[in-house]
Amino acid sequence: MRQNSPEGSVYALDLAGLEQPEISFWAAWDEGDLLGIAALKVLPGAEGEIKSMRTSPEHLRKGVARALLKHIIEVAKEQGIWRLSLETGSGASFEPALALYRSFGFSNGAPFGGYRASDFNQFLHLDMSDGPTSLDQNKGLSTESPHSAQIVDDRLTGRCLCGAVRYEVADAFEYSLNCHCSDCRRATGAAFKSLAGIASYKLRVRSGEESIFRYGDKAAQDLHCRNCGSLIYSLVHDGRIAHVAMGTLDQAPSIRPSKHIFVASKAPWHEITDDLPQFDEFD
Repeated sequence: MRQNSPEGSVYALDLAGLEQPEISFWAAWDEGDLLGIAALKVLPGAEGEIKSMRTSPEHLRKGVARALLKHIIEVAKEQGIWRLSLETGSGASFEPALALYRSFGFSNGAPFGGYRASDFNQFLHLDMSDGPTSLDQNKGLSTESPHSAQIVDDRLTGRCLCGAVRYEVADAFEYSLNCHCSDCRRATGAAFKSLAGIASYKLRVRSGEESIFRYGDKAAQDLHCRNCGSLIYSLVHDGRIAHVAMGTLDQAPSIRPSKHIFVASKAPWHEITDDLPQFDEFD
C-alpha cells in the first residue's frame, strides 16, 4: 500500500488495530497455504467498513477477494448493517480492487467515519437496504433485507453533553425500561439508566463519529463521547439493537419506561416511588 500511495494516505490497520472489539477478521486458507485476509469494522449507526482486503500475491486472479467480499457482505447483513463503506486510493494499482467492488454494486460517495477527502483517496459505499442491486448477479447472493436505511419522518435527534456527537433516530422504539443494574449506574453516574430499545439500523450518527469511544465487546458495548464522556447509546445482541440513553434525546419520544429492571441491585440510597412494575432481574 505504501509503495503506491502518497505519504500520510495509508489507513491500513496494524495488529493492534485489528484486535479492537469492533473488528471481525478472517483469513482464507487452502490447507496450510494462506490465500488472503479481510476485516469488517462496525461503525456507529449500524454501518460497516471493509478493512484489510488483501490477496496473497501467489493467489491473485483466483477468486479469493471475491469470496472474501461475499462473506463480508453476508455477515454484515446478518448483523443488521445497512451500509458498507470503504476507503481506497486511485491509480492503476487500485483498479482491479475497484472493479471488484463495483461489480458488487459499490459506488463512489462522500467521506465517512472521520476520513478526509484528498486528490488521492476515494470512498465507496454499498447500500444494502433499498432493494436489489448488482449483487443479484454474484453467485445468488441475496439482497433481500427487512431493514431500511431511511429514517422515517417521525424522527428524533440527540447529542452528547458537549455536542460533538449528534445522532438521529426514528421515533419507533420497541420498549423502554429503567435499568438499576450496577453497570448502568456506573456508566451514567445516576440511580438508574432510562433506555429505549430500537433496531440499530434505525439510528444514524450524523456528526462526530471520530469522537465516539466504545467500551465493551462485539456482543455488547457502550458508546461514549470521548470528549465529554456522555453515554449516548449502547449496542446489544451483537449490535442488532441500540439502547438509546433517553437523557441524550433533544425531544420527548412517544414511548415511556414501562418497568424497572434489576431492582435487586439498585442503589441502596434510592427509593422507587412510582407505580411501574419492578423486577429483580431482566424480565
